[in-house]
Amino acid sequence: MKIFLKILSWCAMIVFVSLAVCLVGIRAFGYTPYSVISGSMEPVYRTGSLVFVKNVPYQSIKAGDAISFVLDKDLTVATHRVI
Repeated sequence: MKIFLKILSWCAMIVFVSLAVCLVGIRAFGYTPYSVISGSMEPVYRTGSLVFVKNVPYQSIKAGDAISFVLDKDLTVATHRVI
């Protein structure tokens, strides 16, 4: 039983560290993770999904692209599709 618990704890540690490295490492490439908090983008992005956002020049944005932007002075971030 002790061996099983030891193996289980090591597996949990490996999963936790891997996820942490992925989330921190992704920022090194200029991406910022955000959680989708409403159903306005369903079925493409479901509520609770994690989206990764990267700054791009506004000239490169075209109709059909999904963009995230700061919505208000409280720095609320919204994601919508460009029409």
